[in-house]
Amino acid sequence: MHSGYNKGRRHYEAPSPATDDAQIQHALVAQIAVEVKFGMVSRNCDNYGVCHIDATTQLLKDKNLKTSCCFRKTTAVLSVNRDGGIELAFPKSAMKEETENMFFSQPIFKVEEDFELSNELTEQFELKNRPKILRGNYRIFSTMGFYLVSFI
Repeated sequence: MHSGYNKGRRHYEAPSPATDDAQIQHALVAQIAVEVKFGMVSRNCDNYGVCHIDATTQLLKDKNLKTSCCFRKTTAVLSVNRDGGIELAFPKSAMKEETENMFFSQPIFKVEEDFELSNELTEQFELKNRPKILRGNYRIFSTMGFYLVSFI
């Protein structure tokens, strides 16, 4: 007597994330806490986009500290995958209100000019190619604690 549960159907097993080629290509090769300065390099870090990314030792800085150009920069977690795709996760708790209003109040993160990671970061992670953030509009995903922008 056969059960009506599995009438000749083969059990389909989804590929394992550890062996799936698509997952392997998007696997992280670098992740670091950084300070991101917004703007365009050609306009002395004015307008929209990513002007500068530096490694930092402190992800959650006191957002009330007064610094020059304070609302045009914040901390983030930089992730780079094998294909050179870049993702930035910006902690909301470390972001000044002015920064959030200016760069994260819309669902789109605007990049007005291409940006390449510095030689220092590329060499630090032994990346073969210099990862780039290309000019364009990128969707901002908002979670409970972060704004996520994937430049892939």
